[in-house]
Amino acid sequence: MKKILFLFFTFLFLMQISNAQETYFQTGHTHDILEVHFSPDDSQLVSYSAGDGNFILWDVKSGRQIWTRDTSFIRKSNESTNLKEFYWSKDAKILVTKSINGTYQTWDALTGKVLALTETKPEIELIAPDKKQVSYSKDYDNLTVTDSESGKTTVIKRFGFNPVFDFSNNGEMIAEGGSWGDAAIKITEIKTGKSWWLDGHPSVIGGIAFSPDGKFLAVGGSDKTVYIFDVAKKLVSQKIESNNRPIKSISFSPDGKFLLFLNKDGEMNIWELQSGSLLRGTQAIRGIFGLSSNEFSKDGKYFLFVDEGNFGVWETNGWKQLKGFKTPEKYETKGTMTIGYDRVPVYSATFTKDGKEIIASHYDGSLRVWNVNSGKQLKKFMIGEDAEFLAPLENQKIIAVVHGNDRNNDEMKIKIFDSEKGTEIKRFDEEDTDYIQGFALSSNGKNFITSDIGGSVLLWDLNKSKPIREFEIGFSGDDAIAFSPDGKTFAVGGRNQNLFLFDVETGEKLWQLIPSYQLSDLEIQLEERGKKGRAEVEARKTKRDKQAQIEVPTLAKKITAKFSHYGDAESFWDQKIAESGAADKSKLKLPKEKAKVAWFTLTNDADLPISIDTNSMIFNPKCKGLCGGAEISSRYVLELKSGETNVNGYDMYSKTILPSKTTVYFSVALADFASSKQIYLGFTFQKDNADDEHSNDYGTEQKFYLRESDLPE
Repeated sequence: MKKILFLFFTFLFLMQISNAQETYFQTGHTHDILEVHFSPDDSQLVSYSAGDGNFILWDVKSGRQIWTRDTSFIRKSNESTNLKEFYWSKDAKILVTKSINGTYQTWDALTGKVLALTETKPEIELIAPDKKQVSYSKDYDNLTVTDSESGKTTVIKRFGFNPVFDFSNNGEMIAEGGSWGDAAIKITEIKTGKSWWLDGHPSVIGGIAFSPDGKFLAVGGSDKTVYIFDVAKKLVSQKIESNNRPIKSISFSPDGKFLLFLNKDGEMNIWELQSGSLLRGTQAIRGIFGLSSNEFSKDGKYFLFVDEGNFGVWETNGWKQLKGFKTPEKYETKGTMTIGYDRVPVYSATFTKDGKEIIASHYDGSLRVWNVNSGKQLKKFMIGEDAEFLAPLENQKIIAVVHGNDRNNDEMKIKIFDSEKGTEIKRFDEEDTDYIQGFALSSNGKNFITSDIGGSVLLWDLNKSKPIREFEIGFSGDDAIAFSPDGKTFAVGGRNQNLFLFDVETGEKLWQLIPSYQLSDLEIQLEERGKKGRAEVEARKTKRDKQAQIEVPTLAKKITAKFSHYGDAESFWDQKIAESGAADKSKLKLPKEKAKVAWFTLTNDADLPISIDTNSMIFNPKCKGLCGGAEISSRYVLELKSGETNVNGYDMYSKTILPSKTTVYFSVALADFASSKQIYLGFTFQKDNADDEHSNDYGTEQKFYLRESDLPE
């Protein structure tokens, strides 16, 4: 086995980018890791993530990836396919996995090539690992391992918030899987406490920058390292190690002598490139939501960076932070929780073209202009929107990617403003502007690039309203983008852990750091099978939906509610998460003037059961769903007199089945009738659906209405 691995790594080394530092690039996981398992001899480790669909085999000691395979081909139609079981063959040449859909996958352990997908377990002699029992306890922060012989305890600080981990078979190591945003795997030797990472390189890219002469490209990400590429040679010319924190942004000084990069915690590192030495490292700024941008002024005298909620300006001669930049007003957030600030927080900021002023977007929907030297506010314009990205144009214009003051609003727009008056000059077409996460303006001011949450990279012309070209980088997101100084090329990379260089004029991909994934012949066949299966499922769904459109209106007439009596009922706030449905409060009858609720019977005379929303889950082992005569707290919707809607409960996603030919009791508060025009209960018919394991919904949600005028005196 060791000889095979040696030959494999020798081959891989020759195929990778080669230079004096022997830089090795590989993709790792990008989403939550669901499984990590050591091989029987503890030299290898497999990991699996359903989010990115990758199944990876690692060499434990070197941290290098032996191979990665996409697992989408396992899907026969639309069922779940997560890998749950992992086995090695006795000769260590074969890996066997089992997925949730019940199929087995046989893999070549050397290459990762899938050899077979079967409905039954393959007839291969597999190893039953001889796993040493390890005594441990865990809490939110630590894992505490106890040696069974000596009784000595070792405390290991947990990695991330992912509960996935595995002890090596000899009990000497532990592997922990990371979570979204830093989905690496941490290996720790229990006795020594020594740790190392199994991760992608450069991993999730956080910052990209071209040198002023365009000859070099600096890239940094969640593997905590900056790689400086010679663009023409496509080689790494220099590698700079960070301080164990993911890198968020990178900038070259305008004279090309320094490289400045910041990690996600707002710590600044200034490197002198010629000597390769750290000139200074310091805590630059600490904001509310994490570092979002940085830039040098055109003359290189100042450095600006934004850590959402605040921005800081440093004078590069001596690296001193300038004071000021505080709004005269205080600010309070609005919503369920009020937070007060001694100034109006900042969303984004940028230098003007001459570098003498800064334009900033603030939480109150204003654009403000600040003097760099004095730190004083010069102007303020209300635009009523937050600007996530800002970039200066000629003639006192500024381009901005904006959205409403609701911070969860992803309906973004791209606009050009007059920075002298704050007025809107131009608005770009909004069809392709939602969910923008990356933005860059070319230095010549002719084009800009946007990237959205899925990695859709678009080129725009400032003189046109629609994008003029789209670039393919595969599924990504959180992409960093940088134009070359002459504006003829641009680099992009993000969550897909890859780096791409494109020609702006032609759209040609000039190079990419890591080759695209290539399907094997068998995977192609299985993918085609899956496409055919999904097409058949979609055809059946269409047929089912059409049939539901015909049947459901007639069925809905057989769902009725009738007034029973006035009485009392328990508030939905006092409901337990789970109830039995036993009739209790519904037995009490009161005169209307003393009652708090009106009780109704809800009857299903249709031939199909229905699903209704309730404020508690109802469990009664005697019935499949609700028993006849059960008492429920239904979650109904109030259509208020103001035109708004409200719900009489806290949505815990509780749904209950009302079987066919069954009647139950539910109550409506009289105060709710008084405050609303009408009230409705939503229900959805249920019909067995072999194509969807998560839902038997048949047709769309139906409603029946109740009004105060329907109540008797």
